[in-house]
Amino acid sequence: EMELVVKEAARVGFAAIEAFNTTISGMRRQSLHTSEEGGISGEAFWRFALSKLGVVKQVIERENLPLDVIAVGGIMDGRRAVKRGIKAVQVYTGLIQHGPGLIHEILSAYREVKM
Repeated sequence: EMELVVKEAARVGFAAIEAFNTTISGMRRQSLHTSEEGGISGEAFWRFALSKLGVVKQVIERENLPLDVIAVGGIMDGRRAVKRGIKAVQVYTGLIQHGPGLIHEILSAYREVKM
């Protein structure tokens, strides 16, 4: 299903695809050992988000699709922001938990990769 979404996004002319913000999946919640209500984000969400980002990037590369990826979910430091060749990120939980210094850290990580 995810592969079809990625291919369709490219077909209709999207420049980028955002992946992945949160999950409310009960199975996912159990594997993260939480019973809290609401979506999962931040640190608890990072491994799940990274695995799904990998799938999206594989489809893009295999099919040679003209799509960039905007990473969302579990971006808690600069290293995570540049994982898997991601060119843009959206942060919320990390910004709330770590403050505006996170933006500087992410920009620094991107500068290091570009050097």
